Amino acid sequence: MALSIEVANAAVRTEFEHPSGPLEFGRGPQREILRCVIAGDQSVSRDQLRVEPLADGRLRLENLSANTPVVVEGQSDPIIHLQGRDIALPAAVTVGRTRIVFRRAGVPAAVAPQPHPQAPAPPPPVPQPAPAAATHAPDASTDETVRHVPSTLAPPHSPTPGGAHLTTAVPLEDSDATSTSRMPSAASRAMTVTTTVASRWRGTAVQTHRVAEAG
Repeated sequence: MALSIEVANAAVRTEFEHPSGPLEFGRGPQREILRCVIAGDQSVSRDQLRVEPLADGRLRLENLSANTPVVVEGQSDPIIHLQGRDIALPAAVTVGRTRIVFRRAGVPAAVAPQPHPQAPAPPPPVPQPAPAAATHAPDASTDETVRHVPSTLAPPHSPTPGGAHLTTAVPLEDSDATSTSRMPSAASRAMTVTTTVASRWRGTAVQTHRVAEAG
């Protein structure tokens, strides 16, 4: 399986295809196995990484360095010295300050997805005025009733303690001196006794009794 490989750091950037078989990376010269020499990064070991495409389409990695780990993007644990790992393509690894990207030859580099345009935010809601508090006009009939309570009603507690009786004797007077039918005799002269009873709860009551006057 042919590989398309990209090597980049702060100093260099190169891209090439590897037809098949194992391939090594490092700052040192080539030895028995074909090698990609990485320049411009002293943090990369002389013998850093060996890769080999597998028949199932994956890529086998082996770290040749005792000092610099191989970090696979998307994986939390790095590959340490003489440790190997099989990874799926496409993949990217970091050694020192150099990034190496592997993908199958003929397969274009993954295009970063473009963000979908966001719909404009809806306008903020228009604040509605708070409903006015309901005001209740006083009931005219009730108000008049309250204001026209007869002044003759006593307060809830009578000013005469214990419900005492007040008695007043009023002599009768003739309303018509010329009418003999209305003239009472001396023997039947009477007086009107008016008794005012203080109620404990509601006003006063007036009781009138006609009492015969002696002599």
